[in-house]
Amino acid sequence: MITTVQYGGADTSWKLRTSAKPTCGLTRVRYGEDFLAAFAPVRSEPRNGAFITSCVCHGCPWYNLSLNNRTSYEHYAAWHRGEAKGAAAITVDLRPPNGGGALTFEQCLAFP
Repeated sequence: MITTVQYGGADTSWKLRTSAKPTCGLTRVRYGEDFLAAFAPVRSEPRNGAFITSCVCHGCPWYNLSLNNRTSYEHYAAWHRGEAKGAAAITVDLRPPNGGGALTFEQCLAFP
């Protein structure tokens, strides 16, 4: 079974397609693992900073995303001001897709 969800009005043409198959969640987890492996060179460069979210719904409000008691923007600001460097400047949400169900924004779908 394929479910198609469209967000926005007539001028928003992108769609989020999700599958109800049991392997769907596993596929997203594997994508995350592959992404982090490809991201490794970025992490190894001390001047870089990043906030990687587990949100996969393409519409999460960045101002509401937080990890380690700091919002995404607070993480970015700490890196930008030079307060966070090296590994401390790379924040990665290692939970399953959509925070393992913890991200409950209206546009987020639950994943198995």
